Amino acid sequence: MVGLDLILILILGAFVVSGLWIGFVGTLGALLGVFVATYFAGSWFEKIADSVSFLFLGNQNMANVVVFVGLFTIIHHLFGVLFWGVELIFRIVSLVPFIRTFNRMLGAILGFVEGVLAISVVLYIVARFPIGSFSEMLIDSRLAKFFLIVAKVLTPLLPESVQKLI
Repeated sequence: MVGLDLILILILGAFVVSGLWIGFVGTLGALLGVFVATYFAGSWFEKIADSVSFLFLGNQNMANVVVFVGLFTIIHHLFGVLFWGVELIFRIVSLVPFIRTFNRMLGAILGFVEGVLAISVVLYIVARFPIGSFSEMLIDSRLAKFFLIVAKVLTPLLPESVQKLI
């Protein structure tokens, strides 16, 4: 197992634990946030990266990846916060212990799905804009190959110019 695989497993585990803690409704919002964040970050990142590439010493690929990941993270979390408020209301209803457990287990399952999709879209962008030796780590990683296959679910939300990159 490559070091990148271990990092991906830890990140995915963090999504599962987050889903378990937040519950079904909050994690559902975060899962929907992956789709919204993919669309908007994909639409905006190239324009913004062009403007700030000087901060990366002219390394356009690094600027593209950092700006995409930053936008994706911010939009994803903002969307998740909206549903977190709904989750707080749902917790009042879930005073019955069985419902609370069911809510958390469904949240963990959705957290896994959210994690797979979020990691997939980020790795897709990283693969499209190679940065140094990270490309070699992607090639050596077994899990990265899986995530890049899953990324095909979200690529229709990205601009055509990004989809066509090889």
